[in-house]
Amino acid sequence: MANWPEYDQLVQKDYQMIDGYHSLDIIRKYRPDIELISLAGHTIEDRSFSWLKQSIDQSLANNKKAAIVVWDEDWMWPHNQQLFDLLNSYADDPVWWITQIDRMEEWKEYRGLRVKVLEVQWWMLNDCLAFKELYKPTETIKHYDHNYLCMLGRHEAHKYDLGKKLYTEHLENCGLITVAYPDDYPIDHSNWSRSNPIKLYPKLNFITGKTRANAQYGDTWASGNVENWLQLDSEFADIPLILNPDSGFGIFQLNDKHVWPPLLGKLFLVYGRPYVMSTIQRFYDIDISSYANLEFDSILNHSQRLDAMIELNRDLIKNCHDVYCELRPALEKARWALGANLYKFCITQLDTIQ
Repeated sequence: MANWPEYDQLVQKDYQMIDGYHSLDIIRKYRPDIELISLAGHTIEDRSFSWLKQSIDQSLANNKKAAIVVWDEDWMWPHNQQLFDLLNSYADDPVWWITQIDRMEEWKEYRGLRVKVLEVQWWMLNDCLAFKELYKPTETIKHYDHNYLCMLGRHEAHKYDLGKKLYTEHLENCGLITVAYPDDYPIDHSNWSRSNPIKLYPKLNFITGKTRANAQYGDTWASGNVENWLQLDSEFADIPLILNPDSGFGIFQLNDKHVWPPLLGKLFLVYGRPYVMSTIQRFYDIDISSYANLEFDSILNHSQRLDAMIELNRDLIKNCHDVYCELRPALEKARWALGANLYKFCITQLDTIQ
């Protein structure tokens, strides 16, 4: 078993940056028997994966376990049989495909991957660590007098559907619905939304800066997402409930849309793929069903799932003040336990590599 430090002992500056993430170096440092092979800089449409074969072979020759670190959504489509034939040639070797999605069947059954597959949530762990180091309590709280915040971001059909549903159910006045690039939305959005009062991703220094190291603050690097979260925590401190649209309905890894509401100590509902709330619950100490009706989470039809989310949680969306006040001490405790839970999950998973 590796001699992993406690979560609260982790300090970003003690670790190197690998492909823009310090969490990967935590793995490298405490599991030197594992060779991390990053696919960064390559795509699933590459014509040759000889470089990958060479990296795996070298790791095995050095008596190391090979762990191939992937950004899942970049390596799921289109299917590349050449890549999977190469990986499957190592089915009996100590080679692992490191995923961040919670459905192993997506890789094994649907894509025919026969090497060992292991879920390790290193991306959101990386952002939780940075947020922990950079967070400062809000000194002056703005008062919005809204029960919920629903940030739709750039126009996508499911995001517009969420905002429009809140409007048609006469719930738009209970909260603040914001959009980015309002000219991209159907014109009727102006009946129920406004531009976000804060500018998200205000200073991206790299194309990939949203999800990986973007800017340094003292000794700590923050992604664009973490920079957003720090702004949101300060700007919307008095809004108790977050209604978040996910990035889409696909099989996404745990992402910023799932993590920032609980990390900011909010009540929350996420409209995304089926079972997305269950995915978040795995790492969250508060039983979400203690304040929200989650029967919608298992509905496969997207529009029916949205209808059920709103209808089953209408009272929460209208006024959750009492529930929020009752749960606030637990929410505050759970926000700081989220990163620790992700870390515990990661190292427990990695300890299965023997």
